Amino acid sequence: MNFSYTIICVENVQETVDFYAKAFELEIGFLHESKQYAPIKTGATKLSFASNSLAEYNESDIIPNNPKNNAPGFEIAFTCDSAGCIDSYAL
Repeated sequence: MNFSYTIICVENVQETVDFYAKAFELEIGFLHESKQYAPIKTGATKLSFASNSLAEYNESDIIPNNPKNNAPGFEIAFTCDSAGCIDSYAL
C-alpha cells in the first residue's frame, strides 16, 4: 500500500498554492481552469488543494477550513496494487 495524496480544502486555492509554492520553493502542478483545484509537485505523494465549495459540490461532509472554525477539512487517500485491495480509498 502507498500513501498517494492529501487534499486540503481551502477558501482560495490560488492564494494557497501561491503561498506554498513560494514558502517551500515548490512547483504548482497545475491550476484547474475553475480555480477550484490544484496539486503541488511534492514527489511521489501529492499535496493538493480544493476549494471548500468543490468539497460541498462533491457532497463531502466537512467543516470548511476557516480561521473561525476549529477543525480543518481534508482528504487522505491510500492506493495499492495488490489483489483484493481497493484502487483508491478516501477518508
